Amino acid sequence: MRHGTKKWMGSRDVGYFFIAVLILSIVMVFFVLGNEEGTDSPSRLRQVHFSGVCQTEENGKEMPLNENTLRKLGACRELILTGHFDGAVSANEQIFMYLRRVDVEVFQNDFLICSYGRENLTVPLLKSGGNVWIDFYAQGISPEDEIKIRFYNPYPANTKQVYSLFLNRLYVGDKMTLFLKMLQAHSFSTTAAIMIFLMGMVLIIVATTMQCMGMAGMKSLMRFGHLMAVCGLWTLIDFCYISLISFNPVAWDALESLLYIAMPVLALLYIRDYMVTPGKKVMEFFIYVVLFIDIAYIVLQGLGVLDGELIQEGFRIVLPIIFVFAAAALFYEVRLCRDKITMAVLGSALLFTFFAGIGRSWYVSTGNYSVDIFNFGFCIFIFVQYGVVLVRAKAAYKRAREAKHMERELAENKIAMMVSQIQPHFLYNSISCIRELCLSNPEKAYDALAQLSHFLRGNMDSLSSSAPIPFTRELRHVKNYLALEQLRFEELLQVDYQLEITEFYIPALTLQPLVENAVRYGIRRKTGGGTVFISTREEKNNIVITVSDTGVGFDVKQKEMAGDDKTHIGMMNVRERLVRQCNGTMEVNSVPGEGTVVNIYIPKT
Repeated sequence: MRHGTKKWMGSRDVGYFFIAVLILSIVMVFFVLGNEEGTDSPSRLRQVHFSGVCQTEENGKEMPLNENTLRKLGACRELILTGHFDGAVSANEQIFMYLRRVDVEVFQNDFLICSYGRENLTVPLLKSGGNVWIDFYAQGISPEDEIKIRFYNPYPANTKQVYSLFLNRLYVGDKMTLFLKMLQAHSFSTTAAIMIFLMGMVLIIVATTMQCMGMAGMKSLMRFGHLMAVCGLWTLIDFCYISLISFNPVAWDALESLLYIAMPVLALLYIRDYMVTPGKKVMEFFIYVVLFIDIAYIVLQGLGVLDGELIQEGFRIVLPIIFVFAAAALFYEVRLCRDKITMAVLGSALLFTFFAGIGRSWYVSTGNYSVDIFNFGFCIFIFVQYGVVLVRAKAAYKRAREAKHMERELAENKIAMMVSQIQPHFLYNSISCIRELCLSNPEKAYDALAQLSHFLRGNMDSLSSSAPIPFTRELRHVKNYLALEQLRFEELLQVDYQLEITEFYIPALTLQPLVENAVRYGIRRKTGGGTVFISTREEKNNIVITVSDTGVGFDVKQKEMAGDDKTHIGMMNVRERLVRQCNGTMEVNSVPGEGTVVNIYIPKT
C-alpha cells in the first residue's frame, strides 16, 4: 500500500496554472487585436485635425492654437477654439470626440451642432460626464466652414493635457474600427491588465480551495489575489476604448474611481502581513485613512451629497503622503528583515511604491497619467510575488502532506492502542477465572462478569472519545480493570487510593494504561506481589495524578534506548493525548528493585 495523500496542488501545478493563464491572456489579446484590416483605412476611419486660434473667457485674447499654448493654459476653466477642420466631413459620416471630464459645445458657422455635459446626466451633483467618447452626425462640414468649440472644465485639478487629448482624438468613420484602433494603441497595457486580472482570479480560486482543504497561511495569498484582480481590472478600464462600447460612461467612471482608491487598501493589507516592526502600525493607520476616504466616496457620491471627483482630488493629495511614509516604513522593515521571503515581498513593494510615486509625480508635472511607469513597477512586484506564491504553495502543500501523515500515524497508533487494549491474554485469563468461579462461587462470578463487561465497554467508549472526560469516569474504568486482575492475583495485588481531588477532566485512557503497566511489568514480576498507589493532589497551577507501585522497577534510560514498543505503546499514547487535549505533561521515574512512579501534570483551566 502506498502511503501519502493525493497531490492536489503542488508548486509545479501552480506554475503550470500561471503559464496557462499567461498563454490564454496573450492569445485572447492577439485574437482581439489581430484584426488590423481596415483600422487605418480612410474609407472606414480617418483622423481629422483642427487648426485655428484659442482664447479663454477671462481675457478674450486670441492665441495661436498649438501644443505650447495649450500647455501654458493647462486645465483652465473655460476655453474657446475657433478654426477649421483640415478635411471635409460628409453628411452621413459620424464624428468622434474624446472628452475628459469637460463639457463641450460645437458650433458650425455659429450654429450649434453638438452639445455634451451636465445636462446629459441623471446623477445628481456630477459636474461632468466623466471620461467619454461622444459622437454625432453633422449636416456636412467643409474645410471653409468655421468651427467653434467651447469647453467648460469644472475641475481645476483636471489633467493639464485635457484639451490636447481632445484635439489629438478627433476621428470620422466607424465606431468599431475606432474601438479596435484604440485597443491596438494600448495593446501592452491591455495585455498586462488581462493577464494580471486572470492571474488574480486564479490566485483567489487556489487560495480559497486550499483554505477549504485546511491549509494554513492562505489569508495573505487571498489578499494578493484580490490586489492583482483589482489592479488588473483598474488598468483594463481604459476610457480610450471602454466608453466606445459602454452605454453608461458615468458607471464606468465610478467603478474606476472605486478601484483606484481600493488598490492602496489591498496593497497595504497585503504588505502589513509581512511586517513586525512599528512600521506595521504606520501601515494600519494609513489603511484606516484610505478606508475612511473609500467610505466617504461611496456614501457622499451615492447619496448625491458631493461630487465624487472632488473626493478623488483630495485623495490624490493624500496619496503622495501615503507613498512617502509607506516607503519609509518598508525601508526600515527591509533593513531589519532576516527572512528571505519577507525581504523579497517588502523589497518589491518598496520598488512598486517608488515607481508609483514616479508615476504620480509625472502626472503632477505633465498632466499625463504614466500608466507604463505604474505597470513596470507593478510587473516587478507581481513577478516577485509569483515566486513567493510558488514557494508558499509548495510549503503549504508540504505542511498539509505532513499533517495527513501525522493523522495517519495517529490513526495507526489508535488501532494499535485498540488492539493492545483488547489484551487477548488478559481476556483469556479473566474468562478462565470467571469460569472457575461459576462452579465455586456463582455470585462472585456474576459480579466479575459484569465488571468485565463494564471494562470492555469502557475501552470502546474511551477509544471513540476525542475530548477529555471526567476523572471519575476514568477512575471507574481503572477499578473495573483492577477488580478483574485481583481475581487472578488475589492478595498478591493490593491497591491504595489517596484521592484529594476528583472534580477535573482528563484525556480518556490516560490512567488505565499506567495502572496496567504497574500491574503487568511491576507487581506481577515481583515475588510476593506488591501494591499499586493511585493519588491525586492540587498544586498552585496544576492537578497532579500519581500512579506508583512497589514492583520490580526498571532502568528508565535503558528502556528508552531499547524502544520496547509492546511495553510502552500505551505510555506513548498517553503522552500524545495529554499534550494534544489538555497541554499536560508526564514524567516517569523508576528504580530497579524498588518500583516506579509516574506523575501526570494537568494545567488548571
